[in-house]
Amino acid sequence: MNIEATKSELIQMIENVQNETVLERLNTYVRNITQVEKKDNPSVLTKIETELLRKINEGLPSEVWERFTILDKKQRGKGITVEEKEELFQLIDTMEMKDAERLERLIKLADVWQMSVAEVMDKLGIKPPEPQIK
Repeated sequence: MNIEATKSELIQMIENVQNETVLERLNTYVRNITQVEKKDNPSVLTKIETELLRKINEGLPSEVWERFTILDKKQRGKGITVEEKEELFQLIDTMEMKDAERLERLIKLADVWQMSVAEVMDKLGIKPPEPQIK
């Protein structure tokens, strides 16, 4: 029996079904098969998943990190000017916005994958930041 014959038989059976309960069971069965197919072929990502993953992995430019590191060291050494301190705070705001956007995308991906954000982070190898104790 080939796939086309099976499809034709299913279509014919569906056309003949008048009972809503049977149709609902059939819909449930088809949804379950679709979910199993997705689980069996996890390497195929939807366009939404691909875009979310791309944006989750998108970081700040290295120049931003380098400048932050320089200004952070200056602040810790108490040798920072008022202008540099303002620049540092702007960089921190930028970094926090990027983190918030990343978390938002992780939440959306968790919804698509029907799992918790913690499970998505674990699956992607993303570790939460360590607390900064001073």
